[in-house]
Amino acid sequence: MAEPFTDQQLRDFARRVVESCTEDIDFMGVGEQFENEWSGLPMEEFDDVQRRVHDLASSATVTVSWPDEQGGDGDV
Repeated sequence: MAEPFTDQQLRDFARRVVESCTEDIDFMGVGEQFENEWSGLPMEEFDDVQRRVHDLASSATVTVSWPDEQGGDGDV
């Protein structure tokens, strides 16, 4: 039985899945993830840092590479 999709099509589907995971980053999750590192900040500063990190992460460009596209030592 022939494969219904090419390897490139499967990679494109997977790339879209990875990219979609970054489209709606959980705002509260950002603060929770760094709660220990930011624990000494006053609440107003904590909120500002949380918002800035969330905004940066939301606007970041996603680059996807697959293991066989990486160099011999695993570097991209």
